[in-house]
Amino acid sequence: MLRNKKKFLFIALFFSLVSPFLYGQDTVEIKIKLVDVDRDKLIIHVNDGITLYYIEDQPKDSIITVRKTNNTIFPRLTIGDKGSNFFATYFVNDSLSSLTLYGNRSDSTLHDGDIVNLTSVLDTASNEIYRKLQNEQMVESQIFGELYNRYMHGGRDNDSLKNEFFHAVKQRNRKSSSFLRPYAHDFFSFFYFSDQIMTSLLFIENDAQYCNELLTYFESVFPKKFKETLEGQKIVTILEQKIADYVLGENKTFPNLNMSDIHGNAIAFTNIKEDFLFIDFWASWCGPCLQQLPQVKALREEFSEDRLKILSISLDRDSLAFTNARLEHNINWTHVLDRGQLLSAKLGVESIPAVVILDRNRRIVYYHVGSTLDIDRIRKILRAKDIPYNASTE
Repeated sequence: MLRNKKKFLFIALFFSLVSPFLYGQDTVEIKIKLVDVDRDKLIIHVNDGITLYYIEDQPKDSIITVRKTNNTIFPRLTIGDKGSNFFATYFVNDSLSSLTLYGNRSDSTLHDGDIVNLTSVLDTASNEIYRKLQNEQMVESQIFGELYNRYMHGGRDNDSLKNEFFHAVKQRNRKSSSFLRPYAHDFFSFFYFSDQIMTSLLFIENDAQYCNELLTYFESVFPKKFKETLEGQKIVTILEQKIADYVLGENKTFPNLNMSDIHGNAIAFTNIKEDFLFIDFWASWCGPCLQQLPQVKALREEFSEDRLKILSISLDRDSLAFTNARLEHNINWTHVLDRGQLLSAKLGVESIPAVVILDRNRRIVYYHVGSTLDIDRIRKILRAKDIPYNASTE
């Protein structure tokens, strides 16, 4: 799920300059040539500014070609090797870039070379800002590392240790933010805020006051050209959602969001005409989402459209992949393409598939994250007597 992938990226990059001209191009293409590399130990993922993609099911030839959409100033390519200490993250500086990975099967070493239009990010030799940052936060990083090991290995139920760990995360982030403030116009500082400070929120409980502190810093420090990217907009949306402290859950009222379907028709949650509204968060690349489709289709066939309306909100970045999946699987109900994942961020949806069922008063009567729905319980809910419309929910 999305949450787990974000956690993996944070752990891998935790101990982690160029001129911005790339943003605005629709896609980037990266060619990775492999020379004597053990494919089973290779880890590749790409962050397009919105979504972290794990490059899996790679062809067994010597060149891997990665094509992704672009939603930030510089997308990121990360390569790791399970058989050695090699781990590298690069800014993608142009729509066409490449590098070669050289392996040595005798001693399981790996190194890169022939780098074109890629800039190493977390490299203290070439990145002076990162080198100074590491030195500046050395004490805070050491405290964090010690508490992290204790917290993650049996200390999560210890309230005292949990509070100490959360405090250490915030203190390290504050030290980083203070140091990076003078470098706010260098994209590395924005990258660090996005990939390190924001991702660290996955490890602490919601703290509206602290998230408000981060939002104030973000809006006052970084230049407009960074904040106006989809990556920047999503950061703001996530922080605003955490400040509002709204969490989806049964018996809560669903927010009155503004959205339009793929044909441009406005969707009004203040005037749900059907007895129930089934909202499905999904994506074409999400295997569990596609596995869940037969259950959703069965409900569509069983209940009339007056009784049940189905609304799918896709987190796809690639509109063609979204369209192809919709047609291939004959998903013939109302669709919203949450292309920047801003709608899902407003609701705190971090994992898919996720299903929310509302009655006509926007009350959440069913909420589930995961691929297997409790179909018997859903049928029981949908067969309940008619729900009178309550105008007070407007």
